Amino acid sequence: GHYGRGLHLDRSFSEGFSFKLDNAAMQRVGILIQRVGHALRISATSRVMSSSAVTQGLPGPDVPRKKLNLVQSINEALDVALGSEPKSVIFGEDVAFGGVFRATMNLRQKYGKERVFNTPLSEQGIAGYAIGMAAVGMVPIAEIQFADYIFPAFDQLVNEAAKYRYRSGNEFNCGGL
Repeated sequence: GHYGRGLHLDRSFSEGFSFKLDNAAMQRVGILIQRVGHALRISATSRVMSSSAVTQGLPGPDVPRKKLNLVQSINEALDVALGSEPKSVIFGEDVAFGGVFRATMNLRQKYGKERVFNTPLSEQGIAGYAIGMAAVGMVPIAEIQFADYIFPAFDQLVNEAAKYRYRSGNEFNCGGL
């Protein structure tokens, strides 16, 4: 069915979920992918960069770099996100302890329990909480431990987050999600 803002979801239990995006939605997804890739490349450098350096682009070839695995890159990208945006928070199951894959290691010690905290075992609740935080101007980073557990949160994402602006007559949005 059509879910507004360019998102069409085809659901087939035998084949899983597939998404069809219109051109405007594809552009938004492309921009998001570029930003995430940019953050991961920046986090892979060994020097600390200010947020103004992030907006000016990647460092030159003379900047020393270090090899990181995927989890280390994610950890450093989250560190950059928390360090550059005071309204950002990370939450999910076990994130205060570093998470099951250690992607949030040492972030609670660095940014405090108000910005890195655990949630109950409720993926739908985590997604709903993130939507609410984004609606009031926060920049939530919600961690769902395993890919298989995103499906209980799909209702919140497809039926709430995707329609939030439309339902409020463009008065509210959860674009920071």
